[in-house]
Amino acid sequence: MLLESTGTDGPGSRLSAQNFDGWAGNYLAAGGNRIRMDVRNFDIADLFLRLLFLEFDSTGAPRSAAFSTDAVLVAAGSDWQTIEFDVSPGALTAIPEPFLPLASPASSLANAGELRIFHNPDPFFAVGSNPPIAATLGVDNITAAAIPEPGTRPLLLSGFIQPRRPAAFERIAEASASGRLGLLPRVV
Repeated sequence: MLLESTGTDGPGSRLSAQNFDGWAGNYLAAGGNRIRMDVRNFDIADLFLRLLFLEFDSTGAPRSAAFSTDAVLVAAGSDWQTIEFDVSPGALTAIPEPFLPLASPASSLANAGELRIFHNPDPFFAVGSNPPIAATLGVDNITAAAIPEPGTRPLLLSGFIQPRRPAAFERIAEASASGRLGLLPRVV
C-alpha cells in the first residue's frame, strides 16, 4: 500500500490511513499486544508514525480513543524495514478531556472500531492535530502478534504455557486470505 500526503492545506495534506473493518475487534481478549509492518519512506522528511484505536458509541460517534504514546521514527529516504508498535494499554495515551471524557486505552482496545496509522512527531492526537507533510510511505505485511510479557517468557519456554493464535486473529487471517479487506493484517 502506498500512502501519500501533499503537505499543503486541505484534504490529503496529512499522512494518515484508516481502516474500520479489517482491524476492528477486541485486542485485549485476542491477546494482541504488538502490531508490526514493513515500511519505506520514499521522501526527504523523517516520519513519526503512531497508531490510533477508536471506539464508537451506538450512534457512530467517537466514545473513546487512544494513540501510541511513543512514535516510531522512519528516517527520510529509508529502505524497507520492519517496525513494531507496542499496543498494550500501558503504551497508549487516551485522548484527553474535553475531547472524549470517557476515553481510556483499555476501552479503546477492547472495543476498537477503527485503526489509524498517522504521522505526528508530537505525542498528541485530535482531529487535524497531526501536521501537514509532503510524504510518500510504503506499507506492507501488516501483522498482529501476541508477544509474551517478560515475566511469562520463562513459563512459555518451559512449556507450561502453550502459545496459541487468538480466534480474532483467525477471523482476520481468513478475511485477509480472501481479499475482502482493505488495510490488512497478516497474522504471525
